[in-house]
Order: sequence, then structure tokens, then C-alpha cells
Amino acid sequence: MESSAITVQERLAVTVRFLATGDSDSSLQYRFRISKQPIIPEVCEALIEDLKENIQEQMQITIESLACTPLQGIKKKKFRMN
Repeated sequence: MESSAITVQERLAVTVRFLATGDSDSSLQYRFRISKQPIIPEVCEALIEDLKENIQEQMQITIESLACTPLQGIKKKKFRMN
């Protein structure tokens, strides 16, 4: 039996499902009908590499804007646990 390649869309779907639910590898294999492959680490590495520059730029903007924001008047809120 010939196996078909897992598409980019399927790889992303498996990874997002894992990140959102924490499902086990066997559960994801069953749900998406795929064989055991290192999909999640590969997709995460690709996402990090593609988004790294954008994230670094956004973090720098946030840090710079926080440096200009007066922190006076900001009070800590206490949250009650039910």
C-alpha cells in the first residue's frame, strides 16, 4: 500500500490541534489518519523561524512603549479564588 505525503495544511492542523489540546501522538495519528512522524517539532521550528523576526520587532516596540508609560497610578488587583 502506497502512503501519501502529508500536506502542509494537514501538518499545520495536527500541530495546532496538539498545541490547543495537548492530545497524545497516538490520538493525533488516529484523528488525522497519519503515521507516526515528527510533524509537531518540525512545524513548530518552521513557525518560530518564520515569525522570529516579526516577534522580535513587536517585543522591541512593546518594551519601548512600556519605557515611555508612566507606571504611577497602576494598582495591583487582587483576584479571589472561588
